Amino acid sequence: MQRLSQSPPLHLHPASLLVAAGTLLLGLGCAEPSTAPDGQAAPAAQATFSTQASSPFGGQGTGQDVSLTFGPTGIRVVATATGTANGTGRFTEILDYVLSYDLVNFAGGAVITAADGSDLSLTFTGAIPGFASQVFPLPYTADYTIIGGTGRFAGSSGGGTLNGIDYGAGSFSFTFTGSRTRTP
Repeated sequence: MQRLSQSPPLHLHPASLLVAAGTLLLGLGCAEPSTAPDGQAAPAAQATFSTQASSPFGGQGTGQDVSLTFGPTGIRVVATATGTANGTGRFTEILDYVLSYDLVNFAGGAVITAADGSDLSLTFTGAIPGFASQVFPLPYTADYTIIGGTGRFAGSSGGGTLNGIDYGAGSFSFTFTGSRTRTP
């Protein structure tokens, strides 16, 4: 990824988003064919097969803005984060989002990478009321949507909510809750 030049000292980080993936569960259930009492084959057995398993997940992390650029619709922020979550263990994350010029609303995407190299991709939208005043620490919230993954997170979808604190100077922390569904 190309490193963006640092802009004047506007301190941002409303949107650390972390979505770590939950424990991978795949439920399978099958019924065995049976024989009728007269020795004849019973009607075809009914088998059930679930191709999706939903898991709750949550976690926490900390991060730092690494670049800011001013664009036509807002301030583009690239940030990095680290944390832990059930289903991923320790992870790293790259966030790329735009804080609108109202200095409240933000939206973008992120990629979370687990220690084994599996990635989880997501999009998010959120708000950081009071950011324009630059009086820190400031709480922020976001909703995220899981849009896919690689490796053990391939076929993932889901979403949840994030609550964070912007400490100023680009530093932030967050916690999140949600669920992840994996379709093999």
